[in-house]
Amino acid sequence: MELDYFAPWQYSLLVAGFLAIFTGIVWYEYSKKINTALIILLAGAFLLRLFSLFLDPFLNLWDEQFHALVAKNMMEHPFKPMLISKPWLEYNFRGWTSNHVWLHKQPLFLWQMALSMKFFGVNEFAVRLPSLIMMTLGAFFTFRIAKLLIGEREGLFAAALFATLNYSHRLSSGLEHTDHNDIAFLFYVTASIWAWIEYVHCTDKTKLLKWALLTGLFAGMAVLNKWLTGLLVFSGWLFYLLISKKYRTDKQKIQHFLLAAIIAVLVFLPWQIYIGIAFPVESAYEREFSTRHFFEIIEGHKGGNWYHVEMLSLLYGYVAVYIFVPALIFFYSRSKNKKAAGAILLNIILLFLFFSVAATKMPAFTFPLAALFSIAFASLAYQAFDFIYSGTNKSGLLRLLMVLVLLFLVLLNMDTKNIESQHGINNRNQTDNYFAIHRTKAKQFYASLRERLPEKEYVIFNLPQFESVHAMFYLPYTCYELLPDYQTLVNLKNKGVTVAVFKNDTLPSAIENDTEIIKLIPLENDIIKQQKVYIKAANNKYLSEDQKVGKLIADRELPGDWEKFNLIQFRDSSFCIQTFDGLFLSARLNDGDKVNANSRKVQEWEHFSMKWLNSNEASIVSCNGKLVTLQPDGSLIANQDTLTNNCKFIIEFRDREQ
Repeated sequence: MELDYFAPWQYSLLVAGFLAIFTGIVWYEYSKKINTALIILLAGAFLLRLFSLFLDPFLNLWDEQFHALVAKNMMEHPFKPMLISKPWLEYNFRGWTSNHVWLHKQPLFLWQMALSMKFFGVNEFAVRLPSLIMMTLGAFFTFRIAKLLIGEREGLFAAALFATLNYSHRLSSGLEHTDHNDIAFLFYVTASIWAWIEYVHCTDKTKLLKWALLTGLFAGMAVLNKWLTGLLVFSGWLFYLLISKKYRTDKQKIQHFLLAAIIAVLVFLPWQIYIGIAFPVESAYEREFSTRHFFEIIEGHKGGNWYHVEMLSLLYGYVAVYIFVPALIFFYSRSKNKKAAGAILLNIILLFLFFSVAATKMPAFTFPLAALFSIAFASLAYQAFDFIYSGTNKSGLLRLLMVLVLLFLVLLNMDTKNIESQHGINNRNQTDNYFAIHRTKAKQFYASLRERLPEKEYVIFNLPQFESVHAMFYLPYTCYELLPDYQTLVNLKNKGVTVAVFKNDTLPSAIENDTEIIKLIPLENDIIKQQKVYIKAANNKYLSEDQKVGKLIADRELPGDWEKFNLIQFRDSSFCIQTFDGLFLSARLNDGDKVNANSRKVQEWEHFSMKWLNSNEASIVSCNGKLVTLQPDGSLIANQDTLTNNCKFIIEFRDREQ
């Protein structure tokens, strides 16, 4: 790990977090004092989440900035979720990236963010703080589940794995789609399973009702974050009742199950009734839209029957897809309560089956099981250690080796190399990471703009692409990326609104000459032009992003959203090409010159040049000077020196220049 990606204080958090987790594991292995070891480990989990919280000093595009803006508006209007709080222009209520009343997600995680901003101000720290708290507590819940089912040492290691899951850090930092929403969903699903496991193992009959009600409470809160899969714990609980004669004939146990289910419904149902009354059109559409996810491929999120098994490598590391079956087997075999372990396995199987059958697929759909998989992987590790240990003289050297392996697995689980590649302004090349640098400057620019503008009701037009939501988080004004016709602006002025527009070279003369319209100087940017395009290859098929593997392939007869690219030109005349979901095309030498869509920032290998053959046909040259070439299977590779037909691409421009 090179020490020039982040600031020294960020590395201090990272190192301190790892040292605390390592100390907790070593402390327990040599002292068996579990409480002290757990406290130290949880402190490390907190420090690592704090490191993730500060990874990006700006709001990420998909979907963090949208969630943050809605949460900001909920500070004043907690029961009216809004994206654009004052829509001065007509809008499509179905468009979750540009509408007014925003019911695209359930509200609990947004309320949490709004409450955090009430205390700590409108900033990225406050937006991400609830995720930090939930994931730290989630490590404790993971420990308790594993301790009760298997044992202390497995519980401690499972908590360490949970605390260092790379994908969870990508979510809590705002990098991945659905970000804090999926963190909250993971937390409440885990909390409901933890409360149920405590219920099953509780020997004090006076406390049984408490654990049953907590199970229902957390399950209802899970639904109030995402939707009905938050009730997952009840499938395992019902299974447990049915297979246990003692339980299914115990009226009190049945009553507890029913009370927990009622509590869950009482938690999430009132909001559904309320929005149905307050926002009938929007809520009806969102209910229908949610249902369509099961039957239709929504927004291009698709995959095969084994999609979620394949995604285990993304969620838990490369080897996860190869070891998850033995891990689950040993989780069951090592469990002291086989019926409860069987209920847990049923939860896992049902969630995978449900989302495998569903038409729409996204990587994090099965991530609510992260705590359970962490426990399963910890079970596999200790099964291997016990097997080795049983055939030896149990020497101190072997124990030391086992501890070192555990520490290595924790470090590997965090995957700091991946974090370095995805984040950081302080990179080795000062020209790297244009978008992160621009977003940081834009945040500062909006803060200064607020200070410069007099106290009035403004509506600001002509912002750069993807910047209106970002701007509205920092500004108290309505912002739009579009520039409407002059008469629309006049109509707004007549309503008493002060109109402001960002200047560019194509500003209409009527707007330019109207002294009542404030002209704003835009932030200087290395990006000089952005255009939406479709790219057709030599096989007469459109280039498309295969989101499952980050691969590009020319295989589409007709273009749609996932065939739309953002062609971005820099001042040095180079280009980068951005996919529909914000990734950048890259042609890395260490990846065999393959052109893939798997980079989240623009560095050397993400730069291309366009050699125009006519008005809409061009060849694409990678940074190594090689022509991008179509392969027989529809993939692209940058390895050609001479121009052939397979190096020619039709560029179809879709939108106006920005």
